[in-house]
Amino acid sequence: MPTTSANVAALIPAAGKGLRMGNQTPKQFLSLGSYPLIVHSLRTIHSIPSIREILLMVPAGMEDEWREEIVSTYGLDKVTHVLAGGVTRQDSVSNGLSKVAPETNIVLIHDGVRPFATQEMFEACIKMAEDVDGGIVAMKIQDTTKRVSEDGIIQETIERDGLWAAQTPQAFRHNVLVTALEHAHREKIQMTDEASLVERLGYTVKIHESSTENPKITTPKDLALAEALLYWKKNTHFSETS
Repeated sequence: MPTTSANVAALIPAAGKGLRMGNQTPKQFLSLGSYPLIVHSLRTIHSIPSIREILLMVPAGMEDEWREEIVSTYGLDKVTHVLAGGVTRQDSVSNGLSKVAPETNIVLIHDGVRPFATQEMFEACIKMAEDVDGGIVAMKIQDTTKRVSEDGIIQETIERDGLWAAQTPQAFRHNVLVTALEHAHREKIQMTDEASLVERLGYTVKIHESSTENPKITTPKDLALAEALLYWKKNTHFSETS
């Protein structure tokens, strides 16, 4: 990956309650291997030189707990703010964006429950945001895709060529993301990812191809599969050399 002169702030919206986990503990605190789930991605983000600060948006009232149990315990000294998240993901991202350092020119956003995103993914998104207006990781859709009515009737088969499933990380020029979020607030627009807001205004967003090894952990089954993936990643070198 080419070197970058970007000054990057990383926003981690992690204020979700994780109700689908069926657990009173927020899913970001659940263990994956030796660390809480969110620490896996935070350690990767922390290792990237161009990322100068990390801002965490967490469940309201848990700010002190996160500072102690996550930031302090794991020596994450790039974390400059632990903030209460908003009602929606967009609100959380806006809260974080308002606190980034004034010299920031690229803002990176990553789901706190995608623990396997690689340094290459983060750096690719940052570079695309420098080159155009933004960059995201995404996967080509492999399966035949159907549009279905509420009562389960197939309405249309959608040609999958050119269709991608968006993931995080995502990165954008600071001024572009500010403009997109301000427009969404004025127009009362809610979207499921920041790229959607940026695209609506005609900005250019590129894609870096991801893989099945960047899952989002939302259910107990996801966590069990993540444990298996973590084990496989740690032990792959045995099969490669055998």
